[in-house]
Amino acid sequence: MKRTRDWSANDMAVVPVTDEDRVTTTRSHVVRERLNRVTEQLTPVLHRSEPVREWLASKGALLTYHAPVPSRQVQFTGLMDAAKSWSIPAIPIYTGQEELFGHALSYERLIIITTDELLPKLMPLTRRRPCKIVVLSRYVDDCPPLMKDNLVPPNFIEAMSEYREAVSLVLSEWTPDGNRRFCGSYVTKLGLPIMSFAWGVNLLRHVDVSVPKIADVVFLGSYFEKQRHIDRYFAPILARHSHTIIGPGWSESPYGLRDTVLEDFNSTAPRIYSGHTISLNVHHPHEYEGYTCNERVFNSVVMGGFPINDPVPRVREFFPEDEMIVAESPEDYIEKTDHFIRYPDERLPYIEKAQRRIFAEHTYHHRLADLLHFILAGSSLSSYCPVLNESNY
Repeated sequence: MKRTRDWSANDMAVVPVTDEDRVTTTRSHVVRERLNRVTEQLTPVLHRSEPVREWLASKGALLTYHAPVPSRQVQFTGLMDAAKSWSIPAIPIYTGQEELFGHALSYERLIIITTDELLPKLMPLTRRRPCKIVVLSRYVDDCPPLMKDNLVPPNFIEAMSEYREAVSLVLSEWTPDGNRRFCGSYVTKLGLPIMSFAWGVNLLRHVDVSVPKIADVVFLGSYFEKQRHIDRYFAPILARHSHTIIGPGWSESPYGLRDTVLEDFNSTAPRIYSGHTISLNVHHPHEYEGYTCNERVFNSVVMGGFPINDPVPRVREFFPEDEMIVAESPEDYIEKTDHFIRYPDERLPYIEKAQRRIFAEHTYHHRLADLLHFILAGSSLSSYCPVLNESNY
């Protein structure tokens, strides 16, 4: 079903950041320990590369320039927080704030993450400073059936070719096979490499917190994008368990819910996930093809949640069976939800193991390290961020 409304924060009730949120997300000792471990793990590897050492020692900066889309905003904030924690200057710029480009001129070398439609506005900056631009991928060659409106126009590649020399890398959440299907023309027609850039967590902000129980289950996400799927998996659960649902489109669902939005996901989500026994998670139908999984797989569990996932193959590429629950069917999903609500202590080994893996492999510090190493030294550091290019297409 196509999205029928242009949902915005103005349509929805806002869940504000509370004083409790501000306190519970400043667990400095926990954050410091995690940051030290990740830094000790990654910085020696980065510094073994001479081009990376030179860039880190130069007056360089990381700049993000994009529209304030919530999920992308969480990801970009994670990358910027990681950069700042390593003393890399980080400049977030949203559309409408182009006057901040002047601040970027105080740095000698820039790495810029942006979207292709904003490239024209960046060209004056590239003429004044050496820039390596990274763009987010689009559906260039194909797209899932329910997302046909997102397929780029026929002249997209021709239009992108004007900026080919300015762009160094394309980022995509898809696996290499997904990139071949959906956006391979970046490689075959433009010669641009595509990095599979999996979601991650912000170890400076995504923490589990000690709060009283709020309800049995929680889902942070929209209804309108996957109605039938949600109905099959969630309807019996919402009928018999206390729940918190936050997101757009729910006022048009059969569950008697209002549309809500978090004022600040990074500040409020830790309390919400930690305050529920089960974190419900379902994916778009096209994600069943194995090319990706969503960000809730990662961030809900480090914020004290216990995700139960629908059967999306990509989850198992990140987490084995003793770390993450994946249900095989709607019936199995409902059964597992009922079980862990009844026996909540059985969740703890899964949460502990999943958190350990995420902080060892899937933070935005890890993603930033892969990005920097490829941009500056020509290779990624981990198997989680493989690069599709002309040599391996």
